[in-house]
Amino acid sequence: MSKVPHMEEPLVDILQLGRWMAENHISRSALASAIGMNRSAIDNYFVRKKLSRHAQILIKRFMEGQEAVGGAPHEISSLITVPLSNRVLNLAMKAAVRQNLTMEEFLSRAVEAAAKNLTDGEDGAQ
Repeated sequence: MSKVPHMEEPLVDILQLGRWMAENHISRSALASAIGMNRSAIDNYFVRKKLSRHAQILIKRFMEGQEAVGGAPHEISSLITVPLSNRVLNLAMKAAVRQNLTMEEFLSRAVEAAAKNLTDGEDGAQ
C-alpha cells in the first residue's frame, strides 16, 4: 500500500520540537496556549511521540514566529455552529491538510470564495 505524499514528511518532528522548546525556554503550557490547544493534548503528543497534522501546522507556524491561531488583528471573528455531515467534514479535513491549513482557515477561505463567486455572479446578471 502506498503512502499519501502529503503525509510522508512531518512538518514538525516531536524530538525537534522538544529541543526547540528547551532552547527557547517554552513550556508545554505556553505552547498549548499559543496554539489554542489544551495542555493535556500537548502532553499526549509527547507520550505518543507523534503529532497530528493539525497540531504540526500550528506548531510549525509558532516555531517560525508566526501567529499560530487567528486572522488579521483588525478583524473581528464570529463563532458559529453549522451542522455538517461526516462526509463533508472528512472532505474538508483532507483538503485542509493538503493545503497545510487548519480546518478553521480552510472553511473560512472556502466560505469566502463561495460567497464571492455568488455575489460576483449576481453583479454580472444585473
